[in-house]
Amino acid sequence: MATARALKSTSVKFGMVNIPLKLYKSVDSHDVSFKQHHAGCGGSIKMERYCEACEVKPVPFGDVIKGIDHDGTLVLVTADEIKALESETPPAIEVVQFVDAGEIDPLTYESAYYAAPDKTSLEGYTLLRTVLAETGRVGVVRFSLRAGRHSLGVLRASGDLLIVHTVAWPDEVREPAFPILDKPVELKPAVLDMAHKLVDSMTGSFKPEEFVDTYTDRVKEFIAARAEGGEFIPSPAEAEDDVSDLLAALEASIVKKAKKKAA
Repeated sequence: MATARALKSTSVKFGMVNIPLKLYKSVDSHDVSFKQHHAGCGGSIKMERYCEACEVKPVPFGDVIKGIDHDGTLVLVTADEIKALESETPPAIEVVQFVDAGEIDPLTYESAYYAAPDKTSLEGYTLLRTVLAETGRVGVVRFSLRAGRHSLGVLRASGDLLIVHTVAWPDEVREPAFPILDKPVELKPAVLDMAHKLVDSMTGSFKPEEFVDTYTDRVKEFIAARAEGGEFIPSPAEAEDDVSDLLAALEASIVKKAKKKAA
């Protein structure tokens, strides 16, 4: 992290207190990304801009502007007009409220960023982090991470760090509507008891290093094999246990779990 490039130099502001800091990405994707190529010769596929109305091809990038349909009317906007709107966003991460951490539904959480102090703000940074940790509260913040995007977020303490999470705006969260859940279900005591036993048998401490993205690893093995001209044979997925009775499925799961622990 010492050599990582900051995404943004900003500050967190609450009341009259202003603490300069820098935001860094907290997660890097390890997914394998493929590009498009021509099946016949292997050449790279290029995307070309063209105008459907006047058939200009290709359209120079400088002639491209943004547009959106508004009630049947095409509204075109220039980069300068958008930039003027972006200037309305405050530059700092503004804390608008402190709330108990449990009040924020994890469903709304999006991306997370490390917020690190600069050399002038360590005392204020440590103060804010300590107060959040001691009170179990988080800050509800508003900020702009990048041009054209005004974000709602959560500022929380995590060990020695402050973390900023972007969260979805209320109108972006879909209202769940599943009529099947209106149907009453009566759980038999024996089934509920067996489910508790299964959950207890599978309960442990979360150790993220024990979890591996086997699919991505297999994709990399496949690519390496193909690059060397070798053969790659996919391994069939483990067959699903066909146990239709809920109580029997729970009992079989407990037995299977016990055998794995004994192995």
